Amino acid sequence: VIQIKNRDVLFRVGCESGTYVRTLCVDIGKKLKSGAHLAELRRTRVGRLLEKDAVNLQDLKDAFIFWKEEKNEEYIRKTVLPTEFMFEHMPKLVIRDSAVNALCNGAELAVPGIVEIDSDIEKGNTVAIFTLKGEVVAIAKSSMSTEEIIQKNKGICAKIERVFMKRNTYPSTWKKS
Repeated sequence: VIQIKNRDVLFRVGCESGTYVRTLCVDIGKKLKSGAHLAELRRTRVGRLLEKDAVNLQDLKDAFIFWKEEKNEEYIRKTVLPTEFMFEHMPKLVIRDSAVNALCNGAELAVPGIVEIDSDIEKGNTVAIFTLKGEVVAIAKSSMSTEEIIQKNKGICAKIERVFMKRNTYPSTWKKS
């Protein structure tokens, strides 16, 4: 609780995605036998993104116009974070260029496709899969630990959950029958 003014209570709650804060307020009111409802909701953080780092719409528009009219990327690059930023906290697998399009077309990741691997991956971890250039390809569930992947030279090591890269961004290296 941050502040109480008459019947209004200002409080901060840290919660997981999927938490219904409006319902939380109603439930608190029921427990206190006073009734309650949410008057205002303000997100101060989503994952690693903090409110203090947010960009207002005017700054975004200005950066876009400067990029569009002046062909200068400086401000748009400061204003819009790359997609990869959202995956920096996750264990990583870096894959060969020859494996990228296969994953984009639904293949699972096999051990020979890996070039680099984080040292702390356990079986069942959600991992981020990156290209050699640092572009995010997908997220997957690891079906092997780091140790197993290093020891084995074949087998499926990650089951793809969500692909972010467009198909054919990288060339296909498999033969179609």
